[in-house]
Amino acid sequence: MGCLGSQTLIGHLMKGNSVYAGRLSASLRVAAFVGPPLVGAIWDFFGAWSAFGFLAAWGALPVISAMFLPKDFQKQAVTLGSFSDLLPRWLDYSDAFRLLAVPAIVLLLAITIVRYAGISIQHTFYVVWLNEIGLTGIKIGFLLSIWAVAGGCSALFVGKLLNYCKDIWLAIAMVSLQILLLTITPLIPNYVSCLLVMAVYGATMGISQPLLIGMMARATPQEHQGKSAGLRATANQSSGFVLPITMGAIAEWIGLKNAFFVIGLGVLTIMLVIVFTLGRKKKYFISHK
Repeated sequence: MGCLGSQTLIGHLMKGNSVYAGRLSASLRVAAFVGPPLVGAIWDFFGAWSAFGFLAAWGALPVISAMFLPKDFQKQAVTLGSFSDLLPRWLDYSDAFRLLAVPAIVLLLAITIVRYAGISIQHTFYVVWLNEIGLTGIKIGFLLSIWAVAGGCSALFVGKLLNYCKDIWLAIAMVSLQILLLTITPLIPNYVSCLLVMAVYGATMGISQPLLIGMMARATPQEHQGKSAGLRATANQSSGFVLPITMGAIAEWIGLKNAFFVIGLGVLTIMLVIVFTLGRKKKYFISHK
């Protein structure tokens, strides 16, 4: 919810500027890299209450940050109502799904699903494969950390890259490369190569996320920025639910190694369809430039 609120702010206050979305993406990866060992150290040295207390204090930081938002925006955004306003309503969902009538939003959601397919593979079968080839837990953990570092660094250069390439094509290139790097996992010969591939993978992730956030914001009317962020999260979670089950079934049938190739080819085929469709609908996109 906090991340969705931040994305909505980028749409409202920053007009979907991908540079600010890149800074959000970088901060997420810094927290993902630093947070777990930091909380673990606090737990070890000061106990469970201190660790959970630290998390509570960390969770208060977004509230403090919100106090520094422009006063005019705070007055518009903070409209206190009754408890019933927090309950799910069909009207809210129907309003959100009406955004699917916008061709640019549909295409961006499709790219989002493809992107999250890679994340689903990385968080599930990629780790299983690393374990099967005999890597230790420490080595696997380092592989999963290096992508966060690379992604945090690359996200800060999104603004520079947009001086040389249109945002939608840059996003497609980065997501396609991300999927390709995971697809070739069984072909990687040694651990050093795994580190290099995972670093490049993390860099593509760091670039594609702020681009998609920014483009979704610019393709969405101002009054629907929150719904747009929610749709994107729904697309992510739907992909995260369907793909591991699908890949698990394929792995049972043809083996885990071949499953990487089959799933990768299938997802890249979807990306080709998106590219073909984009060639006909590109006029609907509002470029960062």
